[in-house]
Amino acid sequence: RRLLCCRLLCCRLLCRRLLCRRRRCCRRRRRCRLFAIIAAVGPTRTGKSSILGRAFLRGRHENLFQIGSGVTSFTGGVWITSEPVVIDGVRCLIIDTEGFSGVGGLTSRTYEANLFGITYLLSSSIVFNTMFPVDASTVGAMNSHCNHALQMLRELHDAGVLPHRKLPRFLWAVQGFNLVNLRNTGINADDLLGSLRNASSTHAAEASSSAA
Repeated sequence: RRLLCCRLLCCRLLCRRLLCRRRRCCRRRRRCRLFAIIAAVGPTRTGKSSILGRAFLRGRHENLFQIGSGVTSFTGGVWITSEPVVIDGVRCLIIDTEGFSGVGGLTSRTYEANLFGITYLLSSSIVFNTMFPVDASTVGAMNSHCNHALQMLRELHDAGVLPHRKLPRFLWAVQGFNLVNLRNTGINADDLLGSLRNASSTHAAEASSSAA
């Protein structure tokens, strides 16, 4: 009987160990599965939380990121979904961020640049969300934030902290853009973007020469 009890005990211990190993293997497999991170950044009160909910969190989770009703920024800092959502077979984590240039001056340019840079480094795709109309100052702000993010990336590479990785896909979303006005003007979207880039470069050069 003692021998039989010992054998049963050994079998139970062996089964528990095998079960634990199986669970660890399953966890490792889940961790190794590919996933993407999608983030939205941009000026305050332009609907970043709304566009994330409508584009990627349709259904009962559409209002996962709370939306304010005032004129000041409602979202503070960086918020990320605790569980991934599956988009076209790919698991995705969604990031919502605090808006830039909020009423009341609660943030600074340095804070906003660092917020954009950290979000940029975390993301697979990043959406810069603005409202129509757009002008050279909007493009200038995008260029400034992107240059700061690339500088952060270079410093991390030089320090050997961050391995080489592909840069995230950058998307510019303009809510309320009027395509009829664009057609009436006789130019296409590429020409408009080119003219805005040239204007923002000219403004930046004038500002630097004035400062000098």
